Amino acid sequence: MYLKILIVIPSILLSQEQPELFGYNQSTLQAFYFFNSAMINGVELESDDWVGAFRNDVCIGSRQWDTSECGGGICDVPAMGNDGSNDTSEYMLPGENPIFKIYDSSENTYYDAVSNLEICGWANFNFCSLDELNVEFGCMDASACNHNGDATVDDGSCTYAEDNFDCDGNCTANIDCNDVCGGDLVNDDCGICGGDNSSCLDCAGTPNGDAFVDECGVCGGSGIADGACDCDGNVDLGC
Repeated sequence: MYLKILIVIPSILLSQEQPELFGYNQSTLQAFYFFNSAMINGVELESDDWVGAFRNDVCIGSRQWDTSECGGGICDVPAMGNDGSNDTSEYMLPGENPIFKIYDSSENTYYDAVSNLEICGWANFNFCSLDELNVEFGCMDASACNHNGDATVDDGSCTYAEDNFDCDGNCTANIDCNDVCGGDLVNDDCGICGGDNSSCLDCAGTPNGDAFVDECGVCGGSGIADGACDCDGNVDLGC
């Protein structure tokens, strides 16, 4: 444990100047959150992007996300605790979960990020290893038909029942292939509404296929060979 602490703390001291919202005070109490990956809408962060840990709206730690400078390519975010000093009075308490933000340097934009933090509450000198930190774009309006509960950035994609998203005004029903609102009939592979695919299958089971059973009983076969008298290829039967 002590070796790992000695590795992490120098990386804090040597990191570049933080983005404006990611400044914080050092505390004698601290934990570290490691993420196997950090992404913006599924795209890995660039080396000049940053990740910050927050308690409410107070930054309690941050890290430039340059994986080439992190042990094993996995970076951590420090999270400072309340050690009783004035500088840390709003910092983490045992059992609390920090929240995280990502700073996209190319866009000069801060984003809220999501992770599986419920499995690792804050504790002094705790090391939490988490799978993923992600900014996810999507519809954040809970009244919309395509609400995305995991989205942290609203991308303007929301659709509503009044926009003819569905046929009964409650986002749940679509018109089936028989023009019934809320019906469950669909076209089968033969193009038949509510069909079972069997009416158009060829002998090989292919919908609308052209294979047929030849005179020798072979699906897709070529029948009796030229010059032969039967399916076995016999030519001495006086046929």
